[in-house]
Amino acid sequence: EVRFECAGALLYSLGQTRLQCAFDEQGVAAAWRTPEGGKADVQPTIQCVINRTWCAQPEPPSSARMLSFDPPWPERGAAFRMGCARGTRPAGGLGVAHCREDGQWCAEGQGRNEMLGCADFLRCEVEEEYCPELTVPSAERFVPAGFLGTDVDMEGPKLEHQTTTVTTWLPIAAAPLGAVRASRPCPPSFRRAHGDSAVVCAHGEDGRGAWQPTHRGEAMPQPGLVDVPSAECVVCELDGRFGVRRTYFSVLGKLYDRSEGLGTDVVPNIDQQMSDYDAALFESYLLIEEAGLYEFSVEVSGKFLLSLDRDAILVGRSTGGEREVFWAAARRLEVGFHELNMQYEFDPVLLDVDLDGETPVPRLLRLLWRRREAPAPTAPASVVATEVPEGAVVVPVGVLYHGFRSFPGYPRVVDLVNDPNQ
Repeated sequence: EVRFECAGALLYSLGQTRLQCAFDEQGVAAAWRTPEGGKADVQPTIQCVINRTWCAQPEPPSSARMLSFDPPWPERGAAFRMGCARGTRPAGGLGVAHCREDGQWCAEGQGRNEMLGCADFLRCEVEEEYCPELTVPSAERFVPAGFLGTDVDMEGPKLEHQTTTVTTWLPIAAAPLGAVRASRPCPPSFRRAHGDSAVVCAHGEDGRGAWQPTHRGEAMPQPGLVDVPSAECVVCELDGRFGVRRTYFSVLGKLYDRSEGLGTDVVPNIDQQMSDYDAALFESYLLIEEAGLYEFSVEVSGKFLLSLDRDAILVGRSTGGEREVFWAAARRLEVGFHELNMQYEFDPVLLDVDLDGETPVPRLLRLLWRRREAPAPTAPASVVATEVPEGAVVVPVGVLYHGFRSFPGYPRVVDLVNDPNQ
């Protein structure tokens, strides 16, 4: 008796699987016959087909996704490819697996040799910075102190009588897919101008994440739009009440005559590192919220006069183009507003450039202060030094008011009135 069977990963389809050696129909010669005595083919054979269920249905790890399955049955030699979903990235393993002879899926890379075993399947991990940091384009432009207002357009034509509105932004740090973030409140003296207070990290273009506005923790539906609009970083605008009025001059010796000035703008405070103008008159009102002893100092390259409540408290002139620091004796200030003025001129004996003939001499002017608990035992009227006094900081924006009357064009205010003809 002879038996036929399908080898390996094949399944029996048709044909005689058993034959016996017996006599032919005449009983004279030997012939192959079926076990039931039937006549067999001249060349007996069986037909086998591929086993379409040789391996189990492929199941990639929960962190990965199946990309393709070819052919679409788990037969021997079949392959399926895995990949990481958007918002995740490969953390290890291989992304292609084959159905082996032993009925197991084996990740490509180690071969199909059972002695070598198989590599790990692809593993994916959350991409912690799927959505990049959310900022505003203007944040990438650096504007030095002293280049606010009229000085801001450093490469193009000067914009006379223009005041730049000082803004800050509340960036959102990079985050994974699905992360919901809320912006913190605007800093003191600033108010929210525009931007989304709550955002969610969602899918964006080019395989990257994008911040989108949220509504109750979920992306806001926008009827008629394919995608939810991109979120905007919260931008905070300095309240229009704050700042210092600056009248700027292109010539020296004309501070007494405002008509000689080129224009007036509003700067946040007196922290000028460089300017295109040789002279300026700064006017503001200083708000003292807590009575006490305050010590003012000025860092300057040039000459200046500082007055408080129409009383000159500090006068100085630097030696050459190097900066120098002058500070006055501490004085007691009561709660309320105090008129503050400063005159500044670039020293006429100085050249516009340094000794190398190329480096411009800066029009440096900074107003600093510090709070003292008690006056110095032997406090002089003024001190000249090369370093800023310990603890002294630039007088901040939130305590300087540019005035109590309207300033043309700043801030822009729209008054709504009723039509008198109605």
